[in-house]
Amino acid sequence: MNEKPIFKFRDDAVFCKVLEQKPDIAKKILILAAGNEVEGLDLDHITIRRQEIVDPNLDARSIRLDVYMASSDFYADFEMQTSQETYALRSRFYVSLNDADKLKKGETFKKLPKAIIIFICTNDPFHKGYAKYISKERLFVDDDCTKDISGTAKYDAKYAKIYLNTKHRKDAEHQNVCEELANLLEYVETSVVKDSFTEEVDCQVQYVNKTEGEYLMTLYEKLQAERIEGIEQGKIKGAIEKQNSLIKRMFEKNMTAEEIADIT
Repeated sequence: MNEKPIFKFRDDAVFCKVLEQKPDIAKKILILAAGNEVEGLDLDHITIRRQEIVDPNLDARSIRLDVYMASSDFYADFEMQTSQETYALRSRFYVSLNDADKLKKGETFKKLPKAIIIFICTNDPFHKGYAKYISKERLFVDDDCTKDISGTAKYDAKYAKIYLNTKHRKDAEHQNVCEELANLLEYVETSVVKDSFTEEVDCQVQYVNKTEGEYLMTLYEKLQAERIEGIEQGKIKGAIEKQNSLIKRMFEKNMTAEEIADIT
């Protein structure tokens, strides 16, 4: 009988369990990744939830959050991304769904909390080699978007999207993060321990593997099944759209319904 695989920090189930069980690790990753974005925020009274589904309504697409951290004045969503994605659009969708229930009826928009989305990507999300990319909404006064007046106009949409790249280039320019964060990204990629923080993370990863083996296997299989189902649904949708387009062209060529039915 084959031995069960040892799950790594980059595996969804382990990543979620480690951050849930050790809030200090989650907080440290937030501080390392977000930097100035967490300045002045309440980091002392946080709650952490894992694998939470945000489902707006029956017809709309839902999302499953890896790790969700919240306090009185901010929320942060940590996502481990191990496949190629349309990152900019995905992160936009995550912010919009996370914001949806943050205000009660009649409350002013000023009460929206700061939003921080952190994607830890095992593929370079924008193919430029940098360890960290930051996206924030800016305010421009020209069509070419070269005259940024965000600072002088005090424009702040109160969100930041941060993408960390475990496959960044190792030269000084592209390793644009502190040494601790660089070591963490290398640990995600290789499981090599380089300092006290990655040692702390690795100890918890080993503990989770030891104590949650059956849960990890079950969750891993469930997530894999969901991904396969999503891929299959996408293929079916694509095939239907292709056939509908073909039928439309046939009608435009004045073919009869019987002829179309016979062909399709």
